[in-house]
Amino acid sequence: MATIVQTRDIFIAHGWQYSDHIHKLQEELDRAGRMDDQFAYVNHGNYDTREPMETALDSLDITVKDQMAKADVFLLPVDLYDEHKEWAEKELKLAEDMDMPVIVIRSYKNRETPAHLEERADDIIVFDPEEILRSVKNYG
Repeated sequence: MATIVQTRDIFIAHGWQYSDHIHKLQEELDRAGRMDDQFAYVNHGNYDTREPMETALDSLDITVKDQMAKADVFLLPVDLYDEHKEWAEKELKLAEDMDMPVIVIRSYKNRETPAHLEERADDIIVFDPEEILRSVKNYG
């Protein structure tokens, strides 16, 4: 009998820049997929490193909205938020406006979550493949 895989559509906050936080989170999601053969995901939060930062903010806002419209859940690593507050806040606000569940992910080195993020999160988890898998399956 064939295994039925339900693909989860996610948006990982990115702040329009490559970040090790994004890369590591995708690695953890891939590990989660190896732990559960019924789990797959598509990250719609794609940033274009060729996108000039001089581009009008309205144009970038539209691009982010288009990407987020394809997703069912928003993942926000706390470390990424700390490094790219302006863009991460913009993405978080869009997720809230779209009634998208927000999963805040703490790193092992940063166990604290700012109170204003705790209030806005549907789930707060640690950076662990089992935790990520559980939360994305629950909210995605």
